[in-house]
Amino acid sequence: MAARNVSLNAKVAAVSFPLGALLVHVFNQLDASILPLRLFAVALLVFGVWAFSDEMDTRRPLNRAAFVSFIIAMAALVVTFLEPTKVGRQYYLVYAFGLLVSLLAWSAAYLHRDKSLKVIGAVGATIGLVPMVLLIAGHLSIGVGGALGFGALFDMPHDHSLLGTTQLNVIEAMFVLWSIVASIFLLRGGIRVVSPDR
Repeated sequence: MAARNVSLNAKVAAVSFPLGALLVHVFNQLDASILPLRLFAVALLVFGVWAFSDEMDTRRPLNRAAFVSFIIAMAALVVTFLEPTKVGRQYYLVYAFGLLVSLLAWSAAYLHRDKSLKVIGAVGATIGLVPMVLLIAGHLSIGVGGALGFGALFDMPHDHSLLGTTQLNVIEAMFVLWSIVASIFLLRGGIRVVSPDR
């Protein structure tokens, strides 16, 4: 795919989206005392995703659904920062599911783009759907989901911090990788689809 005109919006998203996702993932592994840095990382990620969503065209239903799901995930994450010993595990689950649903919806939106983006969309939809199914299977303590430990997200005590657990690390790492791939396409100018009324 030849390089096209890349908007300033796409350039900003290409930097702030993967950088914010990476910082959130790294800071979630560290001590809770770095709250200002964690909040900055979330703000940077939200800013990057906002620019990315604008580039994807938020008037389209899949992009709107992905953005709303992502914002719900970030709200749940911020609550876990601010009240780490008082929140229940449902906030961690909302965070995990929110990231997975947004990843799935954006990947499905890629299926309506150029051929190279369709391939990335199919891969992204698969890697978004599989952990979601595993989380549900883990909740039901059946099959592979239970065997791989995804049920552990449902069994942790209410006052235990889950942000450094393997299951959330896997979900966050997938989101970071997906954001890096998205930034590559943003810089190549292959994300935006100009509709007739735009």
